[in-house]
Amino acid sequence: MKWPAKMFPFAYMVPLENVDPLIHKTDQSKLKPQQKICMEIYHFSTPFFLRNNTLCFFYLGKSNIFSKEGAFWIYEKVDGEWKRLASIYEWSAANKGKYEKEIDFFN
Repeated sequence: MKWPAKMFPFAYMVPLENVDPLIHKTDQSKLKPQQKICMEIYHFSTPFFLRNNTLCFFYLGKSNIFSKEGAFWIYEKVDGEWKRLASIYEWSAANKGKYEKEIDFFN
């Protein structure tokens, strides 16, 4: 199965090994923190299906200048629609340091 071209017109693929360097480069840029928060990188696995394509295992993660997080979920197909059945593993890690105070989003 392939996604249609231009399904995500403002997105591009980044190899997983380039995520941390790209986040660091964004954090070190001269942009205001309000502008930096708009840059998020999502990473996800190929869905893994079982039981005649009625169960799906899927990992989704997100990285930005403030934190990283991820979750490994199980979905079940019920009446033709995918429903989240359970979370096997969820994690989160905050970046400490320079963003401990609140950011003024209006200036």
